[in-house]
Amino acid sequence: MTEASSGVASLIARIKQDGIQAAETERTARLGAARQEADDIIAAARRQAEAIVAEAHDAAARRRTQLDAELRMAARDFLFAFQERLSAQVIRPTADAAAAAALSDPSALASLVLAVVQGAFAGSTVGVEPQLREAFAAAIAAKASAQGLEIVDDAGVGGFKLRVAGEHFVWDVSREAVARELARLVEPSLRDALRLRDA
Repeated sequence: MTEASSGVASLIARIKQDGIQAAETERTARLGAARQEADDIIAAARRQAEAIVAEAHDAAARRRTQLDAELRMAARDFLFAFQERLSAQVIRPTADAAAAAALSDPSALASLVLAVVQGAFAGSTVGVEPQLREAFAAAIAAKASAQGLEIVDDAGVGGFKLRVAGEHFVWDVSREAVARELARLVEPSLRDALRLRDA
């Protein structure tokens, strides 16, 4: 019996050992599978997080680009409105005042008319403010013999309008025309000074 019992004990020990080894192998396999599954989950979560971060960066870059464009547009709109206001409230009134001052002197007006007509008065007509008409006629007469030059009233002209015989246009040296031209000379420089520089 000792031999039989020792064989049974040996069989039991071997079965037990085989069971332990099988359990250990299964445990190792399951543990490896669990680790692999955990690594796969972590890798997938990492990829998903990287995709979310990349999308957030792309969205932020798009938003930044959009905001930059909107700010540039707002700055241009502001500068345009500022330029228009500056022109309307400063440049045009200043140009108008300068034109009015320059064109209020009958002697200066007579010199301008003489420069344009250059002695060919016959058939020419010059329109001036009614209140300047006599002083203007006297200034013309003092500077040259203006035979054939007709001087007519042109209320509100603030300067003169000259129609020279044989010409198909009117020389408009009115306050409004001179002021408009003075403003046109200044406004391009203003636009250039206020232009947005792209950085």
